[in-house]
Amino acid sequence: MRSMKPTPGPAPGPLPGPEAEAEAEAVSPEPAPAEPPPPPEYQMVAPPCAKLRNKGMYVYTDGSHESHGDYDNTIYWCLRTHKSFGPDDDLAQKDLCCDPSRSCYQPI
Repeated sequence: MRSMKPTPGPAPGPLPGPEAEAEAEAVSPEPAPAEPPPPPEYQMVAPPCAKLRNKGMYVYTDGSHESHGDYDNTIYWCLRTHKSFGPDDDLAQKDLCCDPSRSCYQPI
């Protein structure tokens, strides 16, 4: 009966001559790029739309709601559509519903 063990082959060696030096230089680690600022459409430019709603508006009514900094997993909805997107078919989010250029934006 024949053995099912794999037979070892020759070990791969380094590239000979100048090709090895070029390969070594090409593999050098690059510094991580700095994170760019958020695009303008995600920056709050005005107060949120009057029709933007979230659960915190109904639950945290005593004023003791803590902010968690940049982390926000709040689910928003539009009072006009009662869905997670507005009448202009764009998402209903705090940072997106502060843009007066949206056709459905209504200031507070």
